[in-house]
Amino acid sequence: MPDEVKLAVGDKLRITFYERLADAEDRWANQQRQTRPELNFYLQQGLSGELTIRSDWRVSVPLLGSFVAADRSTGELAAILAAAYERIIGRRGSVNVDLVERRPIFVLGPVRQPGTYKFEPGLTPFHAMSLAGGLRPPDVDRWAGIEALRESGKTSSAAMRIRRVLAKSAVLRAELSNDSPALPDQLVQFAGRAEAQSLVEEARVERAPFVAARQEREKSVAIAVTTAERAVEVARSRIEPMRANVEQRRSRLEGMQRLFDTGSIHKLLLAQTQSELSDAMDREAGTRAALADAEHRLSLVQLEQARLRSDIIGGIEQELAALQREADELTPLLAAGSGIVAFLRPMLSGPAAETELRFEVVRQTSEGSETLSAEPTMPLRPGDLVRVITLSPRDRLADLGERSLLSARSLSGEGSSKVQR
Repeated sequence: MPDEVKLAVGDKLRITFYERLADAEDRWANQQRQTRPELNFYLQQGLSGELTIRSDWRVSVPLLGSFVAADRSTGELAAILAAAYERIIGRRGSVNVDLVERRPIFVLGPVRQPGTYKFEPGLTPFHAMSLAGGLRPPDVDRWAGIEALRESGKTSSAAMRIRRVLAKSAVLRAELSNDSPALPDQLVQFAGRAEAQSLVEEARVERAPFVAARQEREKSVAIAVTTAERAVEVARSRIEPMRANVEQRRSRLEGMQRLFDTGSIHKLLLAQTQSELSDAMDREAGTRAALADAEHRLSLVQLEQARLRSDIIGGIEQELAALQREADELTPLLAAGSGIVAFLRPMLSGPAAETELRFEVVRQTSEGSETLSAEPTMPLRPGDLVRVITLSPRDRLADLGERSLLSARSLSGEGSSKVQR
């Protein structure tokens, strides 16, 4: 898609992050340009993936955060993500943003195949009615019941899935904060407090084996850290006595040296004192080496402990991001299915005689939704719901009378204002 196309809520994007291999460029820095290899890039799989623009106009990228995507081009969004990557990761990256799929349009009314259809630029209400197979014959009224039943099943499945997603997300957030799972307000609104508690407890029980395995790993590493700390303490406690012993042996050697110089002692006694000092210094050096080794082992197990905690947090955050993406995809489907069922329910009593064709378009905006009286050739947007309306002669007569009454009231008000002036 060209960059000038503005993204919208519900659009599915494929976002790919690449990072240049700097070593390849440095290695060939002193070579002739003609002999240099092409620049190499590698894919950042942890950040790349398919995302859907949420109802708040944003997309969430793991580690980088949430960004406004709606009403921007793919090029503008790519530039924003590249800047965020360089700011947070600390290295330059290249970002590709591809528009994979636009939110479909929805066609309702007395057509042969009401439902959802892929959006294409240039679609109009007439095109939408054609995609839905055109108007159904007047004597066919089973479409509403079949479609209502099908949409009810899809809506029920989406509602149950989004409840489980919210419950699992609450359990994962509790793991991050080392706290008990809290009931999400959205889950309570969807399912009620009793069912919400049951779903959260079910998710907690399902997650329990993973938590137990993680805790065993953390416990094992913590024991290794404690053991290494004790080894360091023991080695440090031996340094001071060893150092005092060396100083004592050195003082004794100095005294012996003075006695030897005056001829008071034999050379063998002086040599023995020198040997004792040498042994004491060797033992001190060995103790200091043992301390350095113990400190090195401690730093290794502490690094392993930090890496383990980082991996655990990163894994939970990736699961939460995946659950958020699933919830973002399910929410518009749930809303659309509920709207379709609500619209079809009053139509199950039977059709009226069809004589006039009209269109209404329900369109989502930044302030909510609005219903437009549409011309047959009005351009549609992604996510539009096209409602096909047929009016019987009686409906037309009632509609004409209502509009006439409104016109009369308007004229009466206008005449009164002129008289007052």
